[in-house]
Amino acid sequence: MATLDVISGGRIIIGVSSGHQYPYAEREFAACGVPFHEKAGRLNESMRLIRRLWTEGPFSFEGKYYRFDEIGIEPKPVQNPIPIWLAAGENEHALRRVARLGDGWFTVAHTAAEFSARRRKIDGYAREVGRRGEVIPSALFATFYLGSGAERAQEEGWSLAEKYFRQPRAKLNHLAPFFGTPEECARALHPYVDAGLTTIVARVITSEPLAQMRLLLDELKPRLSA
Repeated sequence: MATLDVISGGRIIIGVSSGHQYPYAEREFAACGVPFHEKAGRLNESMRLIRRLWTEGPFSFEGKYYRFDEIGIEPKPVQNPIPIWLAAGENEHALRRVARLGDGWFTVAHTAAEFSARRRKIDGYAREVGRRGEVIPSALFATFYLGSGAERAQEEGWSLAEKYFRQPRAKLNHLAPFFGTPEECARALHPYVDAGLTTIVARVITSEPLAQMRLLLDELKPRLSA
């Protein structure tokens, strides 16, 4: 990551999570030799360790999960340190972790009200740990399908999503879908922006990604910037 930050001229942002509670998650941790119940503690310690590696010379480290007699990396990143954005939904522990350790907040929120309520909690927790007056930026992980007609875009978007995830629409609750015209999607996103949203991580679900990317950049983004 430090090397990528150097290559990109300091444009890297890292998004991390302690791990979502989805089927087979425990099997994935077991395959990597990591106890599933340690995932949150390991994430917290990893973040402290990584930030030191980005900003300090060689050092010894004695933590609960990681121990090194001497460790260091080169090259150092351009950013000092690279921003780490933490994923958090409605879990209170995760929201507190954002407030305590995060350079930013990464989330999936199905409604602006949901997003706003979590935003207020993070701000409150941040004040509790001494980050009073500091604005923690936020990113919404949103899934897009943009079209010229609202109803058709809705149907095509959900049809593509069902094919991609091999699940019926009723089981795709993990998505924050924005299927419609650029005007409609902008209207739906404005309440998020009003509640403090600063960034969108856009997943396009389509067989024509370049066309969707053009619509996102040329039609949707200007409406949000305005």
